[in-house]
Amino acid sequence: MPKTANNHRPRKKVSPEILDALPPQAPEAELGLIGYAVAGNPLPDEARRIAPGCFTNPIRARLWGHILELVGRSAEVSPSTLTALYTKEDYPGELIFDSITSQRLHSLPESSRLFSKQIAEAANRRRGIEVAELLLQQAHRGPIDLSEARMLLDEAAPEPEEKKSFTLHPCSDLVGAEFAVRFLVEGVVVAGAPLVIAGPQKSLKTSIALDLAFSMATAGHFLGRFKAPEPIPVGFFSAESGLPTLAETLRRIAYAAGKNPADVHSLIISERVPQFSNSDDLLEIESIINQHSLQALFIDPVFMAMDGADAGNLFVQGQQIRRVSEVCQKNDCTLILLHHVKKGAGNDHQPLDLSSISWSGFAEAARQWCILSRREPYEPGTGLHKLHLGIGGSHGHGGYYGIDIFEGSYREGVDREWQVTVLSAEETKDSRREQQDAQREATQHETLEADRQEVVGVLTRIKSAETKSVIREQFSGGFRRFDRAFASLTSDGTLTPADVVRSNGQQYHGWRLSNDE
Repeated sequence: MPKTANNHRPRKKVSPEILDALPPQAPEAELGLIGYAVAGNPLPDEARRIAPGCFTNPIRARLWGHILELVGRSAEVSPSTLTALYTKEDYPGELIFDSITSQRLHSLPESSRLFSKQIAEAANRRRGIEVAELLLQQAHRGPIDLSEARMLLDEAAPEPEEKKSFTLHPCSDLVGAEFAVRFLVEGVVVAGAPLVIAGPQKSLKTSIALDLAFSMATAGHFLGRFKAPEPIPVGFFSAESGLPTLAETLRRIAYAAGKNPADVHSLIISERVPQFSNSDDLLEIESIINQHSLQALFIDPVFMAMDGADAGNLFVQGQQIRRVSEVCQKNDCTLILLHHVKKGAGNDHQPLDLSSISWSGFAEAARQWCILSRREPYEPGTGLHKLHLGIGGSHGHGGYYGIDIFEGSYREGVDREWQVTVLSAEETKDSRREQQDAQREATQHETLEADRQEVVGVLTRIKSAETKSVIREQFSGGFRRFDRAFASLTSDGTLTPADVVRSNGQQYHGWRLSNDE
């Protein structure tokens, strides 16, 4: 008797009743879950993971998609907000609201979790049937590609339920444990802790962040000073500068580091930032992190990745940051956000701190930070930027530095530069002191020159020799300024002694301009 493949006994044929049966559905659960959401209840994680495609009814699927969108934006979920969407899309959403209302009795979180489980199980079974039918069709046509079959079966397999629990650590064990701190850039970036790079507009945030990303990707020196111990894969998502500007800046940074940018493959660039409230974007970001094994992810600027409607709401903003932060932490990727500081911060050219960061939630979410501001106003055409850089973090690392960056000015056919000088806090103070002394000296010189001209003008109007006291009476400044200007004029010979004879015949010691006859 012939044996079957794999020595198995022949299987019974699938009956027509099974083949022709309707696919598994969960209409009551679909209505129940939608009713639970429309009643204004917060969705548990199990419900948030239910995609619209898991619903069998197309109207309910579209409605659930709108609900997830509103929840992702922390917006109100109610019949009125949904009815407005239906009116725009012109399909009969109002027909299901009566059915939804009858399900609002199931307004317990346990009910929503049960509904979510039933919907997911039905969708998974339908997917299994689709895969089975596809494999059956392939088998009738010819040999089955087993690798493709495994992939299809893996896709159809249900996702394991996410279990959350509290892990308790006795103090005696915790204090004795060793937690290694790994620096991606020594003294600047600790692996795994969200980093915020913040500064006023036009304070070179993007350029400096590109320098940081390039140093990480190549095990170079950030700003020519801070060493990256080992090369790591880095993703840089920037929506402001545009690819031409990013490419030109990266070329200058690479050449300044003595590297050929064409040889750097571990730094990937995108000219679009993900939306933190969009689940599809977060899933795509997670896929990119895994595909490229990214260990650092830059978002520039973060405000373009967020819903700014509630910029002052700590809870709303924190929720959005938490979503992308959790994606990065789960995949051992360090999140780095570029953000602005409050309006007017840095106008006095003094160093800024963490409290200067704009919008709620960022200072609280930042486990480490780099805060930029200008030490001096930028003089257009010079290409020289003098900045403050404050570095800090919850691991205790940090410091204050002055940065001088010379880029040069645009000239057709001539490449700009990237020359960076990092000054210590003491060097920055000395430089500031020297600058203040020079400014003070220049101001005093300008004042002295103006006072000298005024004294000369007084004698020019008098047109004859005159005593010092009379000249001083016609001087607009104070005695000290006059004495300084008068001493200067006599020492360089601009004024020469001369006798002054009054109408009564008395003679006094006076002064005249040397060039007067």
